[in-house]
Amino acid sequence: VVQGGGGGGGGGGKGGKGVIAADPSAGLSFDIEPKKCVIPPHEHRYVTAFFLPQSMQIYRAVFEAEVELGTDASTKMLCFELLGEGTLPNLVVQQPLARTDDGKPLLQFPRLLVNWTARLPIQLFNGGILPATFTLSPPADSAFACA
Repeated sequence: VVQGGGGGGGGGGKGGKGVIAADPSAGLSFDIEPKKCVIPPHEHRYVTAFFLPQSMQIYRAVFEAEVELGTDASTKMLCFELLGEGTLPNLVVQQPLARTDDGKPLLQFPRLLVNWTARLPIQLFNGGILPATFTLSPPADSAFACA
């Protein structure tokens, strides 16, 4: 779990300008843009939060926006939690069902006459939330091919 300061939207305080300011902390998986801006009265500004996970884990950070020159304690600070989870593409072999002793998928071809061909399906399933790209490479033995 990573915790740290962020930045974000703000509101107006008595006699002050609404200012957005981020606390840049190196190494955090969250970032905020813009780091600082002025919000005129009766207007709004968009702030973008970026999430760049470095590993498969849950990340947390605190988003804090402080109104410069704000005097009202109830509107001087905006604070809430940022939450993100790192993930990777995930492929599972659904067919063949047969496995080797160490759990690897096993394609068991039948006995064939010389120069005949047999085909067996390989069914892959992406159970993740990201697209998964893969490459199949046949064994070095020229008797096998991937199509």
